[in-house]
Amino acid sequence: MTCPISLVEAPVAKIARISNSMDTEVRRGSSSAVKDYKQQHDWSHKKAYANGGSSSPSNGDWEYYKDNRSRGSRQMTKSELRDLTKAKARINLPPSG
Repeated sequence: MTCPISLVEAPVAKIARISNSMDTEVRRGSSSAVKDYKQQHDWSHKKAYANGGSSSPSNGDWEYYKDNRSRGSRQMTKSELRDLTKAKARINLPPSG
């Protein structure tokens, strides 16, 4: 099941919340910096969309794409969520949501 959120169709406020969860230095950089970031990160659902999770920004966070894709539609575990929070803290990113 594919998540229905599309940055083309999503409300502006939702796009802003997702974009604002990117590293500040990335957002301040050029459009190529944002593109590079997005090539290395996926918007990962904390509760998988396929398992009833919402497409709300509070149910997601930027995550290294290989970690996100290897999980598939499996629920993000508490350990994975802690690891994501620790990784973001190391690079001074607040958790999304």
